[in-house]
Amino acid sequence: MQQKIDSIVAKLIKVLAVLALVVFGLGLARGIELSEALRFVLSFSVSAIPEDLPIAMTIVFVLGMRRMAKHNALVRSTNAIENLGLITAVAVDKTGTLTKNQLEITAAWTPSKDIDLSQVSYLALGDENVLEPFDRAIKRFAKKDSSDTHSLIKKYPFNQQQRASGALWDQSGKKTVYLKGAPEHLLNLCRHSGADVDGAENQLRALVAKGFRVIALASADTDSVPENLENLQGLSWKFLGLLAFADELRSESKPAIAAAQAAGVSVKMITGDHFDTAFHIGRLLDISPHKEQVVQGSELPATEEELEPYVKQKTVFARILPKQKFNILSALKRSEITAMTGDGVNDVPALVNANVGIAMASGSDIAKDAGDIILLDNNFASIVRAISEGRIIYDNIRKMLFYLLATTLGEVLTIIGALLIGLPLPVTAIMILWVNLVTDTALVIPLGLEPPETDHMSRPPRASKAPILDKLILTRIVLVGVSMSASILGVFAFLVHAGYSPEYAQTIAFAMLVFAQWVNAFNARSEGQSLIRRLFYPNYKLLVGLALAAAAQALVMFGPLKDIFGVQSVDAGHLLSGLAITGAAVYLTVEIHKFVSRKRQSI
Repeated sequence: MQQKIDSIVAKLIKVLAVLALVVFGLGLARGIELSEALRFVLSFSVSAIPEDLPIAMTIVFVLGMRRMAKHNALVRSTNAIENLGLITAVAVDKTGTLTKNQLEITAAWTPSKDIDLSQVSYLALGDENVLEPFDRAIKRFAKKDSSDTHSLIKKYPFNQQQRASGALWDQSGKKTVYLKGAPEHLLNLCRHSGADVDGAENQLRALVAKGFRVIALASADTDSVPENLENLQGLSWKFLGLLAFADELRSESKPAIAAAQAAGVSVKMITGDHFDTAFHIGRLLDISPHKEQVVQGSELPATEEELEPYVKQKTVFARILPKQKFNILSALKRSEITAMTGDGVNDVPALVNANVGIAMASGSDIAKDAGDIILLDNNFASIVRAISEGRIIYDNIRKMLFYLLATTLGEVLTIIGALLIGLPLPVTAIMILWVNLVTDTALVIPLGLEPPETDHMSRPPRASKAPILDKLILTRIVLVGVSMSASILGVFAFLVHAGYSPEYAQTIAFAMLVFAQWVNAFNARSEGQSLIRRLFYPNYKLLVGLALAAAAQALVMFGPLKDIFGVQSVDAGHLLSGLAITGAAVYLTVEIHKFVSRKRQSI
């Protein structure tokens, strides 16, 4: 966004440099003294360049980041705010973001009554120094037999290939490996060992169909101390049982997903859960109404080119490893502007590579350092609110640009028009500076804090390469500039030809110019809604800014600043008529353009 605005300002400066030379030449041609012409051109140049825009944008961004922080999204860069409004897809971890990450074991099954699952769970856990939610839930369920004589030899961390972790124990010289992990992997190990696992598979299907997260337990005797869990096929594995975990969905997840989808943002759920568990959760959240929208990691192609159609069609990814998560993101980025959530060290590459990396506050420090946004409550609803805020900020910056450029064009056309048709200058140098420093500044910042438009989250995301000022806004800028200058020049010319002094006519023109900007500020509040309808969504900051600008203008028009600005006492009828003419011209021009635009969009 900053590059686009810099480009606009750079072009504007070039155009204004040419116009300044034109105004200077026309002024000299009309008999204006060299010093006065030079003073006027300098004031004209300063006024025409929106130098208050960077300050206003900085304030808008800072206040936007503050609002996001109140909604539990800590933004680490202003670029992330712009990218939030561009997002077309969000790849989100299920656990902790869509669910509460409060795992509890709600069901357990074992093929034999002789197997004590609470004791086996303790042995598979390895020790009590656990941090993962799964392990904490197992720890609450597990019980150490007081008469147990097992001694821990070695603990094995999670192995991605085997999808399991475990521990090696010694009991009276007999070594046994206890594993806990993905049921399909442990069932395969036991099947290869000749064990009957049909009953376990039936139980597994029944549990995952209810949305439970399920892990399996297995054990095998060994004569040696395995270095790791890479080669387990050589052991004779015994299936011990299943543990089913419940993780309650956040109540706000489903409406937040619906809001994202209504805004044209597709939601991709990534999880390490079983295929059927993932489908059940996806169906509850309206992410995957059909099983065809779910794919598991083992079915994903290896290359980005082959993976791209998968990530477009699929919405739920089950049994996904960190490397696969990065591949999914890379494929998504080929056609989407993507936000990705992550919390662990393994998620860092994906967070860095995403258009917007969203780290969890509960995650590792390195993940938080890699993220563009830190989610303080780990809640998907906070992501949607951040997307909404990003769109609001972008919309408001467009409104600020429209207001500043339209009124600047009105000033330029008024001055050049007067010189071209042989009229005196309609405003003096100090009047131009006053309009720029007081009127613009008082209103442009409140416009940047405008409440959201009613349709801001029902529009599709804008294209990343779309200009910040599109054809619609550029056309409106030109129409406002022309209507403003035409109305002011018409009244100014009438007063001059009616025999009133140039100073008298300048006073009316000055008041009209200021009033036209006030009206245009209210026009700018919405790109599509009429000014009257928009009044039902008040912007009290804009009203305060208008009150301050009006009070300052009153001091110039009727107070002690009159002489400094060369303001004359004028007839109230002339003043009110002039204000009514230019106000109506600017108001009706924008209202007609909005009406025509709405009609075209509805066709």
